[in-house]
Amino acid sequence: MEHWSPTPITPDPAPALTRGLAILAALTSKGASTLEALVSETGFPKTSVLRLLSALCDCGAVERDELTKRYSAKISLTQRVETGMTLIHRAREVMSGLSQQFGHTCELYRKLAGGLTMIERVEPDTVTVTATARIGHYRDLTEIESLDLVYRSWADDAQQAPRKQLWQWDEHCKAQPIKINKLNQLVRQTTSQGYAFDLTINPNGVRRYSVPIFDQHDSQTLWGILTMAQVVHPANPQPNTQIINALTDAGEILSGQPNITHN
Repeated sequence: MEHWSPTPITPDPAPALTRGLAILAALTSKGASTLEALVSETGFPKTSVLRLLSALCDCGAVERDELTKRYSAKISLTQRVETGMTLIHRAREVMSGLSQQFGHTCELYRKLAGGLTMIERVEPDTVTVTATARIGHYRDLTEIESLDLVYRSWADDAQQAPRKQLWQWDEHCKAQPIKINKLNQLVRQTTSQGYAFDLTINPNGVRRYSVPIFDQHDSQTLWGILTMAQVVHPANPQPNTQIINALTDAGEILSGQPNITHN
């Protein structure tokens, strides 16, 4: 785990607490230190550091070696790694905003049991949706659509994905086989643009758009896939660039990357 240090707040509602935590963080990262070293490290007045060290010693968080005159932390401050469940809660908020904004279903998938499984789904409040997949829905990576393309573009075990009996919907909503060279071309395109969308509309009248969510502590590791299931109006069957841009921004936010506004 990474060592933690308090982030300065202006105005600080509890400066003594902030300074005490900063001293404890310095002892956690630097090890046993003298009073003078802590004053130099924190930049706080010597009298304040001495008073706070005394309080920390009294509560058992710090101890002082009478021989060396050095202070040591008896507890360690570390930054907790965000759990998958925490990210799911954050994703739910983002998905709710997207769903209400565009009036379509948002879905969240993770790699489980050799395929992709939906672990979260948010529907718009006032629109009837036709996307039938529910939480727990499993995709075996043989249908080549946006989810599969994102997985094959960024998953560290993408080479283990099926390479035979692959198919996709055609413009007449019939399942058609797809050749490996065509698949490879689509994967390269997905990797280049950072997202994927279904090239055709499925029998339920739905086109999915998908973006990767990366592990916040390892930007090379695919954590999950964020998807929007658009109910396509027959009069406007073209891919929606506003959905693409908003979904891409959401993926960057959930990955802990800077949010880039698209024009």
